[in-house]
Amino acid sequence: MTKEKRVESWRDFLDLFSMVGGESSKRKSLLFRGQADSQWKLQTTLERRGCYNVPIVKYYNMLARIIPNLETFTGKSWQFDITGYEEESFVTRGLSNPDYLVYLRHYGFPSPLLDWTRSPFIAAFFCCSNNDEADGVVFEYTLDSNSKIVTLPGLNVNSVGPYIAGEKRHFVQQAEYLWAFNKNDDGLFFAEIDNALSGFNGSSLKKIIIPSSLKKDFLIELDFMNINAFSLYGTQESLLDDAFRKEKKVLR
Repeated sequence: MTKEKRVESWRDFLDLFSMVGGESSKRKSLLFRGQADSQWKLQTTLERRGCYNVPIVKYYNMLARIIPNLETFTGKSWQFDITGYEEESFVTRGLSNPDYLVYLRHYGFPSPLLDWTRSPFIAAFFCCSNNDEADGVVFEYTLDSNSKIVTLPGLNVNSVGPYIAGEKRHFVQQAEYLWAFNKNDDGLFFAEIDNALSGFNGSSLKKIIIPSSLKKDFLIELDFMNINAFSLYGTQESLLDDAFRKEKKVLR
């Protein structure tokens, strides 16, 4: 069963991680993810589009087909060849072309990768920056030493990252990604990430609830740490969003 902790102040939140800071081995095994509503399931963007149990090879074939359009528009080039890449190798070698998958994930293409961060404070920003009416949640997940977790018979979770040639925001956000797959007689499929992380290994997953009433206070504290929309995204849109958030009180 997933453990749950509700914080009542910014100090409560800081205290949860004060001991972790001095334990480098433990800190390296922790991943965090912030969600604006504590009732939301953990879902990949592929699942949010209604695509469940997608055959892995079919998904990769789709990624190969869209490369010419993407390369023409961006001027970037990706070495992407899945010829002869047998399904079984996904079990032993992990996802191929992770840099390409991470790029697509950051630019909104439906992805089987669920993004996490090594920083609880970056996760807290994503938890608090939207949906002021709902309690938010920061998930804490403990990876094993191999960054691979077998949770249920035939169901696996692997990690991707942190060292990937990709977008700057990947490094700024201290990002890492989890993906789940299962295997049956028909082959390998991307599995539902929430089921995988909440399975027999549920003790490795914790929920830290941040009340909606504290979200604005958390954002102020995080801004003092230079954690805001602009520092995490570095775009003109995020600069203006951050500016409006700070200045909108003059409109009241």
